[in-house]
Amino acid sequence: MREFLIEHYSILTKSAEIIAAMTGLVIYGKYKNTPARYFIFFLVYIAFLETTGSYVRFVRADKFLHFLMGTLIEANYWMYTLGWKIAAIVFFSFYYYKILRSTRLKMILKYVGWAYLVFSVIFIVINWKDFFHMSFPTLSILGAVVIFTCCTFYFVELMQSEKNTLFL
Repeated sequence: MREFLIEHYSILTKSAEIIAAMTGLVIYGKYKNTPARYFIFFLVYIAFLETTGSYVRFVRADKFLHFLMGTLIEANYWMYTLGWKIAAIVFFSFYYYKILRSTRLKMILKYVGWAYLVFSVIFIVINWKDFFHMSFPTLSILGAVVIFTCCTFYFVELMQSEKNTLFL
């Protein structure tokens, strides 16, 4: 079983992402007037990003994207840096901004999200040559801090709330 999971890891994870996105689209009507609709859009975005990000499988001499060999976009580091390490983190700060109720926490989160975006752009500009050839651990760590901040703010609000706001 372990060998099967390891061998088919990519198709299994992409299938799970696509199923989550399709499920979100099916139940969209129930959540179209809530902040959860943004999360459904995010699921679709992730399914698209992961599907298109696997283009590197076809960048070989005998595959149909052979013309990308030797170019800057031969590998997909750039795509995942933009899509996961920047856009996803900015989305999470936006999403939690939408579900938080405290204006103070929302304001802090707004500035944290913008600061992360500005820092990311500056960091990529400074490290432009590496942008297409490697992943940036600095952005991963700072992105984790932003997500941790989002979750902490939500948890604080949840603990201070009298009503059940777990399922918005």
